[in-house]
Amino acid sequence: MSENKNSRRVFLKWLGATGGLISVHSTFGAAGQIKNTAKTLSKLSSINKSAILKKIGPIDYNITMSDDSNYLGDQPQLKAHPILWDKENFLKTNKIPEPEMTTPLVIIGGGMSGLASAYLLRKYKPIILEQANRLGGNAKGEVWNGLPYSVGAAYYMEQTPGTELYKLFEEVGAHAVCRIKNEEDPTLFDNQFFNNFWKGETNPEKKAQFLKLAGYFRDVFNETNNRIFPEIPLAISKFSEDLKMTGHLADLDKYNFKDFLEKKILDNEALHPQIETMLEHYFWSTFASPLKDVSAAQGLNAYASEFGKVYTAPGGNSAVAECFLKKILQTVPAQNMKTDSLVVDVLVKPDHTLVTYSDSAGVLHTIKAKVAVMACPKFIVKHILRDIEPERLSAIAKLKYRAYIVGNVLIDQKNPQSFYDLFLLDGGKDPEKSQVTDVISSNYAPKKHFNQSVLTLYRGYPYDAGRSNLYDPESFKSYKDEMEKQLSEQILPSLKFKKENVKSIRITRWGHPMPVPTPGLIADGTVELIRRPFKERVFFIEQDNWMLAAIETSVEEALYWSKEIKQMLG
Repeated sequence: MSENKNSRRVFLKWLGATGGLISVHSTFGAAGQIKNTAKTLSKLSSINKSAILKKIGPIDYNITMSDDSNYLGDQPQLKAHPILWDKENFLKTNKIPEPEMTTPLVIIGGGMSGLASAYLLRKYKPIILEQANRLGGNAKGEVWNGLPYSVGAAYYMEQTPGTELYKLFEEVGAHAVCRIKNEEDPTLFDNQFFNNFWKGETNPEKKAQFLKLAGYFRDVFNETNNRIFPEIPLAISKFSEDLKMTGHLADLDKYNFKDFLEKKILDNEALHPQIETMLEHYFWSTFASPLKDVSAAQGLNAYASEFGKVYTAPGGNSAVAECFLKKILQTVPAQNMKTDSLVVDVLVKPDHTLVTYSDSAGVLHTIKAKVAVMACPKFIVKHILRDIEPERLSAIAKLKYRAYIVGNVLIDQKNPQSFYDLFLLDGGKDPEKSQVTDVISSNYAPKKHFNQSVLTLYRGYPYDAGRSNLYDPESFKSYKDEMEKQLSEQILPSLKFKKENVKSIRITRWGHPMPVPTPGLIADGTVELIRRPFKERVFFIEQDNWMLAAIETSVEEALYWSKEIKQMLG
């Protein structure tokens, strides 16, 4: 089939998805009635993009209540695990086909890393291959009766005006859709609200340590009193070009976050139990990791940032992902966005790269590209990229990933409280007994007021068995029961919600996206090695380049590596 026929076939498919709002006959039928063709085509293009966003965009506008009887989100056991975890046998019965198309650039993964890369490299009309049925990765959202909410990543942090990252967010319109949060998040402790945890409100007699650590975190964020903020990714990205920051990160990376605070900041004083619990719960939610597993470098980068402004969008980071996708669609053809497309093999040749993927029907296709961007986790890279160097494989073997779930509670009652993120200080410090640690009010960011509410509950699994437990076929009922119990006994009463007003609890599973920022990975060179391009044809752009789960990591890595990719492509 010719390229033109392919384009027309895709165009008609999307036109059909709009419900036939404009007929082809009415546009081109009668002679002498084509003076408005350009205007009509512009309208067709707008409708086409709107249909694409609704079908494969990061926000699902058409949820049904029947979806709450099992996990939403990750479903790798249906296709990815059977193929990639047994790739050798799969390829014995499924022959890799010859290339059927040629393109300058293929991007493997349609999450924030892939979307940022596609936008920055949009002039090359990249093909995006995403194994899920929607783009966005874990920056996805849903809409209930007009109210958007996140089913994954929730916010991003204040950026310095004038920096590349700030300007990029401004350029795609991300800043414009956000509400900026300046106030401290409230804490729920012993069924009471505390709005100034870091002033020692929960224990006034012992507030000295609260004040000391809060002052330290503010100094780090603002870089005052000779404190240095740990830039991750490095502002000048190449290790050899910023020796001062490289050394600072390496020094921090020798410690886990708890030991660093106690030994270096508190002069060997133990963390106050409430502070320790607060930090444990924060890192269970943010990295699905306990304090002892978090490097002081990545931990301080994340937690000190909380003392700056927080950018919150309706629907969380799904709104940011949609901003990127809208901009991409202004340049890149819709047919280049290939969802339900699982990449199974990447083979690098001297002057090109062959990328093979399985489509929604299980049919294999191969694309010949000059360059491939692997915007997917490294534990996937090791299964699909051929001929990986032994040292890179050894580095990848050091990396750990953890799981979390998000519960969205749909309530047909106004939210009587005004907060963004409520931290639950009760619940203990044992990672293997983790519960919901914080609650986001999805009513906070939208400018419009709603007569209904959505509470977004985050529960990390900060231990290695958490991922396998989530894929147990019996896990949904037990984890939903636990969430409902905590909801009815603690969360709803504290927020003055009535249990009978809960219409649905929708649980989204994320079994893989949390890279564990283990101490030592920066200092021992692991991070530098896993970021390194492969044979000058494959580039790695993902948050696990730095083992730091953050939208900023994804986008900054795209900013850096896109410059080298442009040089390759010319």
